[in-house]
Amino acid sequence: MKTCSTPGCKNLAAYRTRSKPAYCLECIDRIMDKAGLVRLEPFSGPRDWMLTRCKKCGIEAHYRFEYILHKQEIGEPVCRACYWKHWYRDSWTKYSVGQGVNGEIPESVLLDVIDACGYVLLDMIPGDRRGEELYRVRCCSCGRISVERLGDIVWGCTCSKTTRQQRELCWKKLDKYVSPEWGNQCSI
Repeated sequence: MKTCSTPGCKNLAAYRTRSKPAYCLECIDRIMDKAGLVRLEPFSGPRDWMLTRCKKCGIEAHYRFEYILHKQEIGEPVCRACYWKHWYRDSWTKYSVGQGVNGEIPESVLLDVIDACGYVLLDMIPGDRRGEELYRVRCCSCGRISVERLGDIVWGCTCSKTTRQQRELCWKKLDKYVSPEWGNQCSI
């Protein structure tokens, strides 16, 4: 078994790798703490989904440890709720543009689209402006919980992508609620 890759740590690593660094459970928790996350499930491997809670906003979602390491490396918030809220604020400041929703999407349409894309809606996270809502969803196939923008939900979970026909049907349902610019940016 390999020792932890953290300088000065003599503990055994919690997992094996051939060429990448491997960390012990103590160091994994420290890395996650630095990333602003609390581990809510046992660590089972760097590529496995792990339920976490964001220390800043309290949102619970699944992330892979490899993903956490990558986001820290590039200086980006790991929590997608925190990231997208910051992204929206920056987009208004830099470009004077947001997501581009023309009106409130009826709950029945929203739930229909979420269901058609293989998810169950857990929570709607309000944005600073209309159209900047985020959705905490659970995949019906694998159970992974994620935070998504409406335009990202249409693509489905990474475990089983929605088909082109499903995406097109969902976009048609959303068409009258989004501005033409947003529809063109997100078209298939």
